[in-house]
Amino acid sequence: MVSDVENPYAPGAGTEPYRLPGRAEAQVWWRRCLTDIEGLGHTTMRGRAFTGVRGVGKTALLRYFEREAGTRGFGVASVQAGGADSVRAYLTDVISGLQRPEPSFTDKHGQIVELGVRVGPVEVGAARDLPDEPPGPPLEIAFFNLISATASAFAARRRGLVVLVDEAQDCDLPSLVSLCRVQHQLRRPAFQLVLAGLPELEDAIDEAITHSDRLFEYRELGNLDRDATREALLEPAAVHGVGWTDDAVDFVIELSEGYPSFVQEYGFAIWEALGSRREIDLDLARAGAEQARLNVARQYRSVWRSVTPAGRDYLTALAAVGGEARTAAVADALGRRPSELTMTLKMLKDRGAVRVPQRGSVAFSRPGMDAWVRDEQG
Repeated sequence: MVSDVENPYAPGAGTEPYRLPGRAEAQVWWRRCLTDIEGLGHTTMRGRAFTGVRGVGKTALLRYFEREAGTRGFGVASVQAGGADSVRAYLTDVISGLQRPEPSFTDKHGQIVELGVRVGPVEVGAARDLPDEPPGPPLEIAFFNLISATASAFAARRRGLVVLVDEAQDCDLPSLVSLCRVQHQLRRPAFQLVLAGLPELEDAIDEAITHSDRLFEYRELGNLDRDATREALLEPAAVHGVGWTDDAVDFVIELSEGYPSFVQEYGFAIWEALGSRREIDLDLARAGAEQARLNVARQYRSVWRSVTPAGRDYLTALAAVGGEARTAAVADALGRRPSELTMTLKMLKDRGAVRVPQRGSVAFSRPGMDAWVRDEQG
C-alpha cells in the first residue's frame, strides 16, 4: 500500500536522502575538492561561501558535503554558528575529537618519584610528580595549529579535513577571522572550508578579512528552474511506483515557482493525500496544495515578524505594486526617494525577505507572499 510508505518528500526520507536537483555544479565542485586531496595530497580549490534566503537548500547541501566526505574517510567538522559559545570553541571540540590519542598513565596520574616502605606495622608512602599545565599559545595560534596538525594527519592517509559552518552569518567575528586566516595561511592544504548563510554573510566575511575573493568563491543559491523542479517532484514518487500527470506537475511548478522549501511542502502534503492511489493528478495536487497552505503561511508570517517596522512598510508597498517592481516604483508608493530606502532594502535582503532579480529591481523571495501581505495587511 502506498499509504504505508514513508513520505518521500519529507526531509531526509528515502534511501537517497540527499537528492539535490539543480545543485549539480556544487556537487561536482565538492567531489573535485575531495578527489584532488586524495590524488595530490592537497587542493588548489578556494573555499566556498554559499548564500541565499531561507528555504533554498543551503543546509541540505552542507549535509551532502558532510556525507560525501565522511564516506570517503575524511575528517569532518560540521557546526552551526550561534549559541552561547564561539564557533571556534565548537570546532576545537569537534576537531580535537577526530585525532585525540589515548592519554598514557603518566599523563593522567603523574610520575612516581619517591617510594617509601616501613615494616611493622606496614606502611607504604609514595610521592608523585604531577604533570604541569604549561600556559598554552594564544587561542588563534592554538586553533591554527590544531587544524594544521589534524589536516596533516589525514593527509598522511591521502585524506583531509573539511570544516562546514552553517548559519555562518551568525558566526562571531573572532572565529570568522580565525577561519579566514587558516584558509589563507595553510600551504598546500589537505583542508577545505565551506560557509553557508543568509546574504549578509558576504559582508561579514569582508569585515573579517580583506581580499576575501582570494580565499572564497561566492555562490548564491536561488530557486530551481522548471527542469530541476520537475525532477524534485517526479523522482521521489517514481521510486515508490507512483506517477504524476503532466498538468499536476505543471500546477506545482507554477505554484511553487521553484522555491525549494515550497516544492517540498507541496510534495509532502500531496503525498499525504495520495492514499492507495498510484497516480497524482491535478485534483489530487490541488487538494494537497490546499493542505500545505497553512505551513506556507507560517513561513510568510515568520519573515514578516523578522523585519523592522520600516521593513514591513516596504513589504506592504512592494505587495501593492505587484510583488516585483523597480525600486523607484516602491519608493514612489511610499512617498520617498529611493536613496532614502537604501538601508531598509539592504536589511530586507540580508534577512532574506526580498531578492534583487536585476539591478534597480526588487521582488519577494518567497512566491505568493505579495498576495499574503495584501490579504493580511490590507
